[in-house]
Amino acid sequence: MGKKKVLFWMIIFLIFVFAGNFKFQSNTESTSYDVLVVVGNNASFNSKGNKLFFEIPAGKILQGSVKIQNPRMKRMKMQVFVSGQLKDFKIVEIMEPNFELSPKEIKDVHIKISAPLRKGEYKGKILVEGKRV
Repeated sequence: MGKKKVLFWMIIFLIFVFAGNFKFQSNTESTSYDVLVVVGNNASFNSKGNKLFFEIPAGKILQGSVKIQNPRMKRMKMQVFVSGQLKDFKIVEIMEPNFELSPKEIKDVHIKISAPLRKGEYKGKILVEGKRV
């Protein structure tokens, strides 16, 4: 096979790969929540937009939830992840990390916060990813 023919087929292959990746990415939606957990003396939970704030006494457990909505007109398979110090120290647990949502459906995703014994601030993210079913 000549060099021109090999180059032609390599270009066709790369176009196929990039087109496939673009289509896959366009079927995926994601958002993230910035989370701050303060281990102190009180227990509370607040949210504003994509920011979540938990205050919890050392060694205690606090539960809250965030609303997840499927804005698309197709069914979506959702997955929720935790990152940062919240994952490293096993502070945040998503009670149901995998689920499906119908178009425009809203679901309360419950979160369990287990405070370490040491007081301080712990930061991380809760990532929500949805893929078309």
